[in-house]
Amino acid sequence: MKRRFLAAWGVGAILASIYLANASWIASPPTGRPIVVAQRGVHQLFDGNSDDPNACKAGHILPPHHRLIENTLPSIRAAIDAGADIVEVDVRETADGEFILFHDIGLECRTDGAGLVGKTPFDRMKALDVGYGYTADGGKTYPLRGAGRGLMTTLDEALRTFPAQRFLVQMKDGRSAGPNLVSYIDKRHPDAWSRIALFADTPATMAAKALRPDVPVIHDRRAAKCTLTYAALGWTGYVPQACRDGTIIVAMNTRALAWGWPNRFLGRMAKAHVDVMLIGSVFGLGANDFTRLDRIEDLARVPTGFDGLIWTDRVETIGPAVRKRWALDRDTMPPRHAPSTV
Repeated sequence: MKRRFLAAWGVGAILASIYLANASWIASPPTGRPIVVAQRGVHQLFDGNSDDPNACKAGHILPPHHRLIENTLPSIRAAIDAGADIVEVDVRETADGEFILFHDIGLECRTDGAGLVGKTPFDRMKALDVGYGYTADGGKTYPLRGAGRGLMTTLDEALRTFPAQRFLVQMKDGRSAGPNLVSYIDKRHPDAWSRIALFADTPATMAAKALRPDVPVIHDRRAAKCTLTYAALGWTGYVPQACRDGTIIVAMNTRALAWGWPNRFLGRMAKAHVDVMLIGSVFGLGANDFTRLDRIEDLARVPTGFDGLIWTDRVETIGPAVRKRWALDRDTMPPRHAPSTV
């Protein structure tokens, strides 16, 4: 009987310690407002979540509610007008060393052109219709044909057109993209580094970081490792090394795994210089089995003083809602220039 009592007392003490170590009410609440990251500007939505560069996603859009096309200047402008603090864009290098805003490795899916982006010079692509291949009914109709004629643009043009805008630039071409993109920006827009962050697989970001140690970057694998490791060990109060000076991703449907959520968790991350990026839902173990924070009901669960990143595919919905809820904060607390990740 005495052993059972001692065992029960021990278990209770451990559980109480875990609770107190992660009790949100003990920590001070954050003060600030969110930073809205608009994925590819205002764009068409897809009926799947695969980000496979070889998949023709333009053939699987949802019925359009507008005629804007991702990675174009009108799309970026609409995102800024909707309240985007940072606009994420995809970049690929052309045969002649230009960097275009484009997702796919080839031209056939989305445009009326053909061939690999990396083997085609920009002057052969700039007149293409980037809305040519979009269909929501299996190819019966193509509602965006003509809407994207001549809208293929370059990173150079985007930086010139929006001289104050912050960008999260996703490098789609692998490791070689890092040094090549750094050289490109150094030559054309050396003053733009203060408003640029880079996002890619770890080899590409590390290659860019070696040349530009001051540039903020998000490593995809490191962010995933940070998120999973903290879910396993964060109950101890430990912030994994993979997280420190990096990024942790929190899905609103699994935020219970963000030990100490919200106040204690956010305090730990701030102390370890970790950017917190909120998404919508995780529903599997695959790299793309998630949704970004696109629903108003998920936004309602964001702490009032949250000052991290909100990553959304629906900036036209989430941006105005953030502006409304955090109206005073937007006036008095300007956001950081970009993610502080390394």
